[in-house]
Amino acid sequence: MRHRTERANDVHAPRSYVHALRSTHMPVHVGSAVLVTGDTYSAKATLKSIGGGAWCAPLNGWVFPESKRAAVASALGVDATAGADASDAAAAEPPAPTPSVDANATLLLGKHKKALLVTGETLKVKEQLKSLRGKWNRGLNGWIFPFSAKDDVLKLLRQDATNKVEEDYDDDDDGSGSVQEPAPKKAKKPKVEVQHDDDDDDDE
Repeated sequence: MRHRTERANDVHAPRSYVHALRSTHMPVHVGSAVLVTGDTYSAKATLKSIGGGAWCAPLNGWVFPESKRAAVASALGVDATAGADASDAAAAEPPAPTPSVDANATLLLGKHKKALLVTGETLKVKEQLKSLRGKWNRGLNGWIFPFSAKDDVLKLLRQDATNKVEEDYDDDDDGSGSVQEPAPKKAKKPKVEVQHDDDDDDDE
């Protein structure tokens, strides 16, 4: 009987240990890492000898803790700050917009209030309009930009020679795109002059 009790205690002990681990609040730490990409296969032995690194398939490279930056740079014979500066610059500057290729889109650049409105076959150049930080407006069925971006939008869209880009900047306050004719004025009724016959007032 004693042996069964001991075995039962042995079985339940790991469960209580797991429960204790789950109830423990682990601190969250956000840090930086060193990513090594390129022809890493030829340097595989060198990277493994540094220690602390691991291959990361989604990133297609080796990842090391920040504390290993100097060791990685020394082992590969590169500048320890070159990678950091390049990554910081890439993060600070967004990628340059690239023109479409054979999109063959018919587009119209117009003015909506104080903004630039791009309508037409915008789906064919959606990525280009997004790269210029335009915003889709469902109500206007087009892309909205600050009017100051007109030259950049026009230049990028026309870099694809197959696109047909037209411009019409007639100011339209209501944004409906239609020109409303003024309401016709009501015709004035002619004044009728009443003539008095003064003959009855003359004395003979």
